[in-house]
Amino acid sequence: MWKSFAALLTLTLVQVICFAQDNPNNGSSSSVKTTTTTEHSEWYAAPWVWIVGGAVVILLLVAILSGGRGSSSRTTVTDVGGGTTSRTVTTDSSDV
Repeated sequence: MWKSFAALLTLTLVQVICFAQDNPNNGSSSSVKTTTTTEHSEWYAAPWVWIVGGAVVILLLVAILSGGRGSSSRTTVTDVGGGTTSRTVTTDSSDV
């Protein structure tokens, strides 16, 4: 008996779901057509990409070209025979 009642209840619920999907306009149908247009452009066609790319290239060039110019200087003061001698040694940072 319980199996029959469960089957009847399940089929009734399925019918309710199916009736809920029927058109409420008594069989007359209406349709809505939606058209969506999108504009597609390539990423490299945007001007800001070229501006940012140029800035990055300039920064890289400045970093690479100025990397060899670094130098450090060291001053050594020595006391030789009652007189003071100063000597400044400048070395390239790439040699250190």
